Amino acid sequence: MSSPSRPSSASWKPLVAEVISNTSPLLYLYRIQAIDLLPTMFGGAWTSSAVVQELRAGRVWGTLRVLLEAKTRGLVENLTPLVDRLERTGMRISSSVRLRVLALAGESE
Repeated sequence: MSSPSRPSSASWKPLVAEVISNTSPLLYLYRIQAIDLLPTMFGGAWTSSAVVQELRAGRVWGTLRVLLEAKTRGLVENLTPLVDRLERTGMRISSSVRLRVLALAGESE
């Protein structure tokens, strides 16, 4: 019994005609040298000029970095409740990253 052959990527149809992307997928796909998956999977990928500028300038901040900066500037008092809410809404944060972010913010578990 032979194993089923995998269809050529040339015969695949895009899952979605076009997608809109923010910085994260573009940045991480590029870093792992998998950015070429996008044109294979989608008919086109749209992004804002601000995202393009971020990627070119290398000024990409993640959500936790934004929260740390907000605390530094006095815009938020405590990060712990915000990090808790991020986790409850589905953001995966390892325990080591959580502890590091809260330590940088001067907060402890």
